[in-house]
Amino acid sequence: MAKPTVLPPPIRRGTPAVPPSAPKAPPQPNVSKAANTRMIGIRLVVMSVPLLAVSSYILYKRMVLGEDQRKQEGFISEDGIPVKFSDLQDDSRPSN
Repeated sequence: MAKPTVLPPPIRRGTPAVPPSAPKAPPQPNVSKAANTRMIGIRLVVMSVPLLAVSSYILYKRMVLGEDQRKQEGFISEDGIPVKFSDLQDDSRPSN
């Protein structure tokens, strides 16, 4: 004979979602508003430097080294077969 399933008691309003036995998060340090603003500025610089470096390098290759802009030449079909745009025939366009 199978044991009957025992359900936990329903959660009442006002009870915490986290059980009291769960470990508590460490207290956050009190930081002044000026220091918080400074940290936001530093975070913005740290996040934007890689973006600027990569885009500057790409522009350097194009402008100084004379490299052509990369262009998409085709796509991969649903069957996994690469298809070039030049291989497609567009019948909807009027031919001149």
